Amino acid sequence: MRTIVSTDSYAGRQLDLECLQSMYTPSTSFVEMTPSATFETPKIVAGAQKLAQRFIVLFTTTLGSDKFNTDFGTKLTDAAKYGNITGYTEIELMANMANEQARDAIFAADADTDTYGAIPDDEKLANSWISDVVVDKDTRTVRIYVSIATAAGEAITFVVPTTSGIY
Repeated sequence: MRTIVSTDSYAGRQLDLECLQSMYTPSTSFVEMTPSATFETPKIVAGAQKLAQRFIVLFTTTLGSDKFNTDFGTKLTDAAKYGNITGYTEIELMANMANEQARDAIFAADADTDTYGAIPDDEKLANSWISDVVVDKDTRTVRIYVSIATAAGEAITFVVPTTSGIY
């Protein structure tokens, strides 16, 4: 068993391990976060990075695919998978609907202090919105830019990781 050594104090917080790369230093430039496939020592995420990770996992999980929590996820991946998205307008609409589903689920979880305890303001969602949707016809890919704001007042924007293209 490995011990994770950290110089940061995470007293009184539930810890999450990083499941996405490029989470630990958000910047003003957009960074695509991709699933981590490394077997290095896990990193701990906290604050806005933890909130972004929670949002991305929820946003990209197919609603109903978690057999232990069938209410977890959004309908975005199913819509894309089954060809319900045929153009930019539909992509933007489905991204906004998925954002609302993810935002509502995080609001509900943050309010459930009996199960999850009190969430620190830097890990509590104040708002989320789709900043931009970019369709690249040459590479046949879609990039969804999401912005989140924490209750502590920090805001970050990131590109939702996806391997899905349009055909």
